[in-house]
Amino acid sequence: MYFDPTLSFKYHIDQLNLKLSKALFLLRRAKNILDINSLTSLYFSTFHCHLIYGILIYSSAVPTVLNSLISKQKMAVRCISNSKYNAHTAPIFKKLNILPFDLLVKYFQLQFMHDHKFNLLPRSFNNVWRTIAESNVLYPIRNNQDYRIIRARTCLTERLPVCRFPKIWNEYHSDILKNVFSRKAFKIKLKKELIESISIVCTRLLCPICHLML
Repeated sequence: MYFDPTLSFKYHIDQLNLKLSKALFLLRRAKNILDINSLTSLYFSTFHCHLIYGILIYSSAVPTVLNSLISKQKMAVRCISNSKYNAHTAPIFKKLNILPFDLLVKYFQLQFMHDHKFNLLPRSFNNVWRTIAESNVLYPIRNNQDYRIIRARTCLTERLPVCRFPKIWNEYHSDILKNVFSRKAFKIKLKKELIESISIVCTRLLCPICHLML
């Protein structure tokens, strides 16, 4: 049987889009009734919960398939903040303490690798990834705590967890955070760092939104 993961991801994302559209409808109907804190709670209970379900797997889809989810999340935060339909969303995400989709994916991927490092995953994951130090016991080398990444032959394989997760972990800049043992403390500090990393500087040439604000 031939199995095409991209088609499976697309089907899942199509179904997810239907649920997110319903949640977005609720937010739009409630934005003139509820305050921003209540709308944020409604976002997490009706929109966010669907968005993160299976995100470690379906985020391996091609970027063009994921664009619809990114657009809907931006619509949701604009609705919460009662912003214009074309308002920049980076400042809104930062103000609401909500991770945009790309950082949300990174947040869960790093959590997974943190659990792997401290043996908090099921035993079936024990030998999936090995560090450079574990693979080379003869002499110490630089970055010996980084994970060895399986060489991928296709673009699809590069996006799959077996290659993507250790690469994200190796590239993350904070070695201090990586060595935090407590799962709860790691999640809190990681989200804070990711929120702070959101750039609110517009890089669009002749941006009409920024022009109107001058």
